[in-house]
Amino acid sequence: FLVDDVKGDYSLAGGTLALQNFYIHTLTSSVKMDGTMDARGNLDFGIEAKDVHLARIPLINEYAEFDGAFDFSGSVKGTKHNPLFNGVVTSNSISVNKVEFTGLACKLHSEGGTVNNLSGTFQQKAGGDYSIDLLVDFAQHLVQGNVDMQKGDVKSLLQIAKQDLDIKGALTGRIELNKAGIGTGLTMKGQVDNGEIRGIQFKSADFDMFARAGFWHIITLKAVENDNGILLAQGTFDTKKRTINMELACDKANAKLLTTFMTHPVELTGSMDVAAQMNGNLDNPDGNMS
Repeated sequence: FLVDDVKGDYSLAGGTLALQNFYIHTLTSSVKMDGTMDARGNLDFGIEAKDVHLARIPLINEYAEFDGAFDFSGSVKGTKHNPLFNGVVTSNSISVNKVEFTGLACKLHSEGGTVNNLSGTFQQKAGGDYSIDLLVDFAQHLVQGNVDMQKGDVKSLLQIAKQDLDIKGALTGRIELNKAGIGTGLTMKGQVDNGEIRGIQFKSADFDMFARAGFWHIITLKAVENDNGILLAQGTFDTKKRTINMELACDKANAKLLTTFMTHPVELTGSMDVAAQMNGNLDNPDGNMS
């Protein structure tokens, strides 16, 4: 951050620096500080930060493309070598991979700006209410914790995950991120209402899934179409290696569902009453049906 100007009252006595109504302005942000730092470097400050731009936070864009600004109100304690931030983060609008969220209000505990615990709520502009309880450790490249949602927009969530799948709907459920540590993937469990896959409309879809680096494990999936066709599925597919190993059971389900994860889907029509196994190449799988 380039500092535009600094103003306020300060004093230095017995090795203790005291600030009062002390303002630091950059070209886009401002910080107000009141408090002290003693001769040993122990901090005791109140802080009000306005319009802090996400994209300027070191390392944050290694995780995703962030845009927008936030305010912080709270305290800075600890030491000058390891400051501890505690307070509240708020924002009217931020975006992650060009998906906008509004009404952010979260508690923040941060160790030196590197190890961050964040919990609170926000809304998705495309629809949906969210609550989070996350650990974000920039040094370990770790994001860990839970995201709970009510009626979240599926298409936008897939955009954040950089998954180009023709799936829409309103998701209610929970995502658990890296529960067992760095790079261990995420689990998703919940229900999608008013869904659509390849133009096929669904009343609901209940699911339990695991994903890691393009590998998806569908533990359970039950989808009910608007015309009461039913699809049951379990198995795995890999969007990077382009492989699939799935079991499907259909009761008057639309045949297009077989092309859900294909990059270049073939044209299928009609309905299916079938039990099937699909394996091999994701775009041209082998299948056994009965």
